[in-house]
Amino acid sequence: MRASVDSDLYIGIARNLLNGEFPSGRELYYSTYGFLIAIPLAFGLSYEFVLILHFAFALSALICLYKLTYSITQNTKQAFVASLLYVLWFKFQQWNLIVYTDASFAHLVVISIYFLHQANSKTDLGFALLLVLFTAFIRPTGMGFLFAILAYFSFDSFRNVFKYRLKAIAISVVGFSIFLALLNIAMSHYIDWFIESYAKAEIIYPNESLFIAKPSSLVLPKKNTLPIVRLILFFIQNPIYMLKITALKMALFIGHIKPYYSTAHNIFIASFLYPVYFFAIRGFFRFPNGKLKAFIITFLFFQILTVSFTSENWDGRFLLPLLPWIFLLASFGVGRNYNLVGKET
Repeated sequence: MRASVDSDLYIGIARNLLNGEFPSGRELYYSTYGFLIAIPLAFGLSYEFVLILHFAFALSALICLYKLTYSITQNTKQAFVASLLYVLWFKFQQWNLIVYTDASFAHLVVISIYFLHQANSKTDLGFALLLVLFTAFIRPTGMGFLFAILAYFSFDSFRNVFKYRLKAIAISVVGFSIFLALLNIAMSHYIDWFIESYAKAEIIYPNESLFIAKPSSLVLPKKNTLPIVRLILFFIQNPIYMLKITALKMALFIGHIKPYYSTAHNIFIASFLYPVYFFAIRGFFRFPNGKLKAFIITFLFFQILTVSFTSENWDGRFLLPLLPWIFLLASFGVGRNYNLVGKET
């Protein structure tokens, strides 16, 4: 088992839960991961049991990804491709061995969507929604997962926007308002760090600026405004600078190669991920329009936007939650265009 900087935070949450103290503030957004760590502690077991949970989630996610792909295509070869890519990306196994939230979040998102997509009764739906809620509080980017779930459920209304115009508008207004409120609450714990990161031109956490320097005329928004407003104001007041650092963060996040990785490491990343990206783009246009596609688009968009507006991490772990869905799309881009005879997506 390995632990790193944030591991102490998660272990602290677990210990507080065992003492009857529910997480608050920033810790709330990691609360269910703290609950997972608390399970072995409550029975006097070691932290290594958490890793057993990690690998159980990984195996379950692999099965769910296979079944989800097969349910859409009724094609075992295509389901095998998506699953094989999931296994071959060795960094999932690396992060399964560390007391961190990233791999678990990625696995649980797949599991949650599988059960949600396969739900055929109120009981099934209730279980799936509980799983979705549990997953959303594994880490802060779970707020984007909830927004993607809203897109999943809203698809039918927007597909028939003229028929259900009022319903679509109501869902949009209420859903987006709730999302902004949740986002603003979450950002209240991070906004000072965001602004500080922008002010020192941090591209990769921690303190990697690469070739971009902060402008001498940098304007900082006042602290006595809402967190989300401070973020928007910083962008408006420093548009060229923000576009530069945001675009570079996005490129490094999606491209995944890093200047401090070894040549062999970067070659592996490029030779594996870039062809997958090609087939995923190709597969995106073959993937049937539906609830699942609405979820995938929204989920990927939010995760990419989150990193682009904050910082890419030095170890590249933020990419993990995106990859199962990229692998799923890539399976549609490989070989011939399969007839999609499975369940409506």
